Amino acid sequence: MDSTELNSAGMEHYRAGRFPEAAQAFRSAVEALQAAGDLPGAAEIANNLAVTLLAQGDASGALEAVEGTAATFQRAADPKRQGQALGNQAAALEALGKLREAAELYGQAAEVLEQAGDTEARALVLKSLAGVQMRRGDPMGALASMQAGLQAAENPGWGARLTSQILRLPFKLFGGK
Repeated sequence: MDSTELNSAGMEHYRAGRFPEAAQAFRSAVEALQAAGDLPGAAEIANNLAVTLLAQGDASGALEAVEGTAATFQRAADPKRQGQALGNQAAALEALGKLREAAELYGQAAEVLEQAGDTEARALVLKSLAGVQMRRGDPMGALASMQAGLQAAENPGWGARLTSQILRLPFKLFGGK
């Protein structure tokens, strides 16, 4: 199988919940793309591998798989995938309990995704950042991140708009914006 077929097989295994098979297919695809000199392609599939390993509970393996991929995407001038890679790395750090580092990378991912115009991915990253901030004992930071995530969402429903308005109350009470 070539790298495209291996990636497709990995996606199929992932969707079916067969994570070990998905991980193996993604590893093989990454190796094939690296051997062919397609570093951005290898980095993209390495991110698929990282997500799969996180689903298996292997945060260390996920972190190892995704390390360096954001820099590869930055060199390739691909901010959307760079932001996604930063978010995946942050998720692995979060799963390892490295919350300070995870928060930093989620923040970087949100900035890069904003520059890339990927509002949906940015909203998800900001939601994850808010969760980390709550776990770190920073409820005001979490409120700010959640509000920014809701504001970033394209075509928010009435529930999201109402939640955004409610989240503004604590800031007004404590002299914030």
